[in-house]
Amino acid sequence: MTIWSDGVSRSVARCALRCLVWFLTVAGAIFAPLFAADANFSFFISDWATDAAAKGLFPDLYFVVIVMALFALGNISYNVLTSDSRVNVWAAVIMLALLVFYIVLLASGTNRFDHLINLTQSGQLTIAMIGRDINLIKLTLAIGLLTEITIGLRELPPFPAGPSLALER
Repeated sequence: MTIWSDGVSRSVARCALRCLVWFLTVAGAIFAPLFAADANFSFFISDWATDAAAKGLFPDLYFVVIVMALFALGNISYNVLTSDSRVNVWAAVIMLALLVFYIVLLASGTNRFDHLINLTQSGQLTIAMIGRDINLIKLTLAIGLLTEITIGLRELPPFPAGPSLALER
């Protein structure tokens, strides 16, 4: 008996893999601006944002909102298109709400990203102006992680268990 023998272990493994990919995506999106800003290590996004804003790199850090919106839209769309047709009403409502949330987030996040670039280039961006943006980054990351956990736990295996397709001699 292996760890992969029951459905629960497979669901947890798929969820862990999805969370790992999510974490690597976030790390990839925020590494460059934090490295360029020479940000000190912290567990608080607001500290990173302050360091990035001081060096004029806050728009680059804010870009994680757009990356997460695209990442989540792709995952939700894939899950909706490949799932079986028997989806309960609550799951459909939640998926639709998340799709709308991420589409609005992508549109508004792209607009805000452009505005932040203009403010940074003109020298008008201050630490006091980015409080709402920091909260949006936190919200996006939290909802994105919860989305990945939910998809990972309810995702069906890619191939149904059944007889092997291997040719017998």
